[in-house]
Amino acid sequence: MFCHFNKQEKPMSTSSTIADSSAPSANHTIIRVGLIGVGNWALNGPVRVLSLMPQYEMAAVYSQRRDAAQSAADTFGIRHVVRSIDELVRHPDVDIVLVLTTGPQHEEAYVQRSLRGRPCTASGP
Repeated sequence: MFCHFNKQEKPMSTSSTIADSSAPSANHTIIRVGLIGVGNWALNGPVRVLSLMPQYEMAAVYSQRRDAAQSAADTFGIRHVVRSIDELVRHPDVDIVLVLTTGPQHEEAYVQRSLRGRPCTASGP
């Protein structure tokens, strides 16, 4: 599921590229990901997988538990720990938002995210 995306909004980062000789093409655009939620499932699933994929950079993280967000940032090299969902979705270093909270918390993240016009996806309903 993706939130509304207005193509007139800021495009994904094209200033950063990576070279990966094992990929079909040597140059790739790095997609900067903002994470909402860093619980056990998120850290041992999607976050760990993203950390292995050179075309993605986890750029910012938000959690209701700031200590959990800081721990994830320290573990996975995430540069920005933000204080609110709104700060994350407005962050200039975020191209796409990945909502990894529990189902009941998805609504707040999606409402805020969809109002900003950037793509976002969730881990479940």
